[in-house]
Amino acid sequence: MSDFKITMDWKDSDDSDVIFKNTTANLSINVDEVFLTQNINGWTKSVQDYILVSTYPLAKWFAYYWWRHENEFLTINDKKPDFDWRVAHELGAANQGYVWPKVLFASDGEFINIWSDIIPTPHQSVNYIGKLDAVHYVPIETFQEEVAFLIEATISRISEIDEDLPELWKIVCEERRDPGASNKRRLEAVLGYDPEECPEEILQRILLFQEDVGISSIKEIAPFLGLDGRLQQHLQTAQGIESNPQVQQDQIKIDRVRDVLPWQQGVSAARQLREIYDLGDGVIENNTLLDLLGIASNGLSDYNNYSVETPVSIGKNEGNGKWTFIPREKRFETSQRFELARLLGDLLVYKDSNREWLVTSDYKSSRQKAQRAFAGEFLCPILALDDYLDGDYSETRREKAANDFHVSIQTIDTLLLNNGKIERDDKVFPYSA
Repeated sequence: MSDFKITMDWKDSDDSDVIFKNTTANLSINVDEVFLTQNINGWTKSVQDYILVSTYPLAKWFAYYWWRHENEFLTINDKKPDFDWRVAHELGAANQGYVWPKVLFASDGEFINIWSDIIPTPHQSVNYIGKLDAVHYVPIETFQEEVAFLIEATISRISEIDEDLPELWKIVCEERRDPGASNKRRLEAVLGYDPEECPEEILQRILLFQEDVGISSIKEIAPFLGLDGRLQQHLQTAQGIESNPQVQQDQIKIDRVRDVLPWQQGVSAARQLREIYDLGDGVIENNTLLDLLGIASNGLSDYNNYSVETPVSIGKNEGNGKWTFIPREKRFETSQRFELARLLGDLLVYKDSNREWLVTSDYKSSRQKAQRAFAGEFLCPILALDDYLDGDYSETRREKAANDFHVSIQTIDTLLLNNGKIERDDKVFPYSA
């Protein structure tokens, strides 16, 4: 978890635009003591932690994209987003003739994920040198407090000469206080729409679907629904794998305090589950996984009978301890095991799993991160894996570990990366410019 701070030191300006003149400041953006605004001044050649800009365009950008910053996930598989997504999430879109640092804000549902990178600008007035070495996670509430402070401080300096920003911020604040309005805005954002831009037919259809899925789970599914209602129809009507899970959520103690990250919750749940059922640190056999899920012993062979090429797997609580799992297509047994383990993880870690649908997808929401961490640690405990490899992280040895633990090589590599056993590549920004 990271700290996030925006500071302004108001300065006199001779800008001909009176709004920009009244909102000129030395602005700094700080994440964990790293100034993303740190630069070499093109005129004085000195290093400074701030930039001299009008805060107005930045405040207006933050206010307009408030809901998308809070709710819209990063694109799947680090695919380069489309122009509309980048305008909503890359700081440079604040524009107005200023050279802004390369910073990206994207929600995972609990945290604002922040990336930064350096773009050489030798012929500009500033050359940025402040950079994060990895993605940082700022609690959404912390992020919004700082953004609101910037917006309101800016408004206080131009309230008598500008109507646009005060009116925009007033609307956002009113919607935040109204549960119905804020729910609509969140769904619009998850779908990739700006406020009031989502077609009413789509919004109403998904709001109705939300009654079945749950107010949080719909956010995990909605990005895939779009203009076509066929996925929704499939999820509502398809037959699935019948399940009667033997493990219950109240058997696992999840630390939900603010400074515990989702993946840490997933790892903790996996270790507790192994301990409760005295599973040691060895391989999880198919029958063990199926027994915990309360699925018949032929469940894994039946996986393909119920799976369809869709972007999500779901679990429906049918009441009386009964569930129906509708899995997405996975061709390899290791992937099917991982998918079922993720559903088990969602059942145990997601706090509202008894009231809402279980959902797995390829998005990097906090919920999906917790599931993946659970599945990885449950199927292949990092301590056991590290002992197995004994310092040999060669491709051959990693492939052998994947075979013996009955997981994919991707699972092995992710466990090693996340636990600092092998190095990540030098890429920090999640996609290429």
